[in-house]
Amino acid sequence: VAWGEIYNGVSSTGRSIRIGMLEMGIPDISSSFFDNKRDNIYIRRDTDEIRTHATHDFEILASIDIPNAMYFCTSLPGQGSTLLQEMEWLLNRAVNVISISLQLDHLSGDDGLNIYTTSAAIIDRIVSLYDITVIMAAGNNGAGGVLEGAMAYNAITIGNYKIKTGAISSDSAYYSGSVLAEKPDLSAPGYFAFSAYTCNENSCDSSLCGDGICNMAAQCCGFDCRQENCCSSAANVDAGTSQAAPLVSCAVAALMWYYPTLKTKPELVKAILTASVSLDTTHHYDTSDEGFIQYGAGILNTSQAKEIIDNTTRFATASASSSGTVLNHSPQLVAGRVARVSFAFEKNSWMVEDNGSIGSDIFYTDTELWDFYVRIVDPNGNPIWTFTVENNNLGIIEFTPTVSGYYTIKVSILADDEFTGEPQYIPYALAVYQQEGE
Repeated sequence: VAWGEIYNGVSSTGRSIRIGMLEMGIPDISSSFFDNKRDNIYIRRDTDEIRTHATHDFEILASIDIPNAMYFCTSLPGQGSTLLQEMEWLLNRAVNVISISLQLDHLSGDDGLNIYTTSAAIIDRIVSLYDITVIMAAGNNGAGGVLEGAMAYNAITIGNYKIKTGAISSDSAYYSGSVLAEKPDLSAPGYFAFSAYTCNENSCDSSLCGDGICNMAAQCCGFDCRQENCCSSAANVDAGTSQAAPLVSCAVAALMWYYPTLKTKPELVKAILTASVSLDTTHHYDTSDEGFIQYGAGILNTSQAKEIIDNTTRFATASASSSGTVLNHSPQLVAGRVARVSFAFEKNSWMVEDNGSIGSDIFYTDTELWDFYVRIVDPNGNPIWTFTVENNNLGIIEFTPTVSGYYTIKVSILADDEFTGEPQYIPYALAVYQQEGE
């Protein structure tokens, strides 16, 4: 997380961020790592079990010093709690982003992978209703499938990328198909050494580690500690999508602090993150499913995300009408440089409780995705690209402009002949990334 580039001397006056974490346990915050943050950490139940997994993930989540940041941690299962109860506790704390690194399928009894059921519908409903960003770990099942809750359309689902090898981890879960949303949405480094172990000076540049201590911000000198013996012991190294997800959550929190509008625009967060990724097309392809990129849109790149935010013509949010009204957006692009356009919108699932009480059986009424029609027109009025976003709520294309100037991106919902009643309005966002020239 390039915090130095994001912060860049911006005044912290009036800026704050509230970060939530949901795990299968609570973190141990007694270590010196949390000394300068402990007063801003709130744990729902200190009687819940302390788990190393939660502690490691929380160290990543809190690995940079964001001014006025507050952290709220809760766990499942916790004293008979339900997913809704824990999410409501976080919502009542007005969190802006929630990091989730746990398996939710056992909660609803829908044991399985690559499926969309109650847990995913709850996440989708919460994101849509409360306009918060939810970051979820894809799981470590490889081609076996993405964890149930992480199949939520509105969640930003994260895969695990290995920095040293430049490839997705073989066990990073993914789903490719035409029925549900393809997951993950993007990937991030998920190999970390934690604060209790000192750096092995023969294996790494100790200047990257604060006071000779391996830490998340340095990612133990930038490579896989287990393979390279970066630290004096591998016993305190964790790896997987569970660690990649809080890293992305940490990045999102920093970007929200820098540009507060993102706090209530989860679709814009997803569009910006997936448009600004780093790409490595040499790796990441599953030969059994030609063309599908297992790491999603690409690898998290906060510096490039900030470039989009700093150019107001490169992103936009709006609400499209089911009546088919066309909305226009005009990013300024330069000829000869690859442009990447990411388009994201919200999906809603209506939740119904069996007897009206939290913790009762939950049913959901799935709603079909609207099909979006996106057209790109060059400054001379020539159509250069058309694509339809369907069976997913995220669409990404790349093209190389041949003319410099303001392009027009036309967005509309494909009219549904069977639709009756008042028009519905669907929030969406688009973001455009183009590498700056020399």
